[in-house]
Amino acid sequence: MSGRALHLGLDSSTQSLSAVVIEAEGDDRRGILETALAFDDSLPRYGTDHDVLPRTDPHVAFSSLLLWAEALDLMIELLATSGLDLNRLVAISGSAQQHGS
Repeated sequence: MSGRALHLGLDSSTQSLSAVVIEAEGDDRRGILETALAFDDSLPRYGTDHDVLPRTDPHVAFSSLLLWAEALDLMIELLATSGLDLNRLVAISGSAQQHGS
């Protein structure tokens, strides 16, 4: 693998899927891409309102598991078409907020 290594971080929340790509070589690191997919805008067919599914209890928020899976597919597609050399990807880390776990 040539070039500096890339590390991808993904964070799933009730409202969006975010990604950050860090380029690293030795102790030298720099962020080279940061993006997010807000569910209302990116996946309108799920009918989310303020990025969560319609609800009757204002204190409870839900998102669709299928929505999260599709958002991950969209994010990977976005990264693949971003111009980054994904062959340099050496690590992927995922995290989720309370509702995204």
